[in-house]
Amino acid sequence: MALKYAISGTDPYSIIGLPRQFYFDSNVLEEAFRRAAAQVHPDQATGSTAAFQRLQEAAAILRDPAKRLRYLAGISEPRSLSLPSAATEFFSLVIDCLEKTDPLIKKYQATTAALAKALLSQELLQRRRSVRQALEKISNWESSLHHQLQAWDASNQKPSSTELLELASQFTFAQRWLQQLSERDLLLKTVAA
Repeated sequence: MALKYAISGTDPYSIIGLPRQFYFDSNVLEEAFRRAAAQVHPDQATGSTAAFQRLQEAAAILRDPAKRLRYLAGISEPRSLSLPSAATEFFSLVIDCLEKTDPLIKKYQATTAALAKALLSQELLQRRRSVRQALEKISNWESSLHHQLQAWDASNQKPSSTELLELASQFTFAQRWLQQLSERDLLLKTVAA
C-alpha cells in the first residue's frame, strides 16, 4: 500500500530534519518545524508551495503519535478500528460518562424555570466531577502510552508492525475519548455557570 503522506517519496523525518524515533517532545518538533519552514516557505527565496505543503504534511504525521506509529508500520490510514485490549478497561468509564452527561445537559438546556435549573445545578456539578475524574484516568493512560514510546527509544528496541499498530490504535482511542470528555467538561462548565 502506497503511503498517502509520502507524496515526494521522502519520509516525514527527513523532511522536518529529525531523527527517526518513536517519541517527540512537542517543543523539539515545533522548533524543527519552524527551522524547516524558514527555508521552504513560499515567501522565502529558496521556498516553494509544494515543499511547504510537504513540510506541513510531515509535521502532521509526526505531531500525532497514532499517525507517526502507523507511518512507521507502513500504513497510512487505520484499517478497522477495533477496541484494543488495553482500552477495554476505559471503555465502560467513557460510555458511562457520555450516557449520563448528554441527557443531563439536554434536560438542563430544555428547562426554563429558575427553580428547576437551580435544582439541576448540583447534579451538573457532580456530573462534571465525574467527567473530570474520567478525563484524568484517560490522560494518565495516554501518558503511559507516551512512556512506552520513550522506552522503545531508550532501549533502541524495534517493535513489530503489530506492536506499532496496537499502540497507534490505543493512541487513537485515548485521543478520541479525551476530546469527547473535554467537550462534555466544557459544556458542563458553560451550562453550570
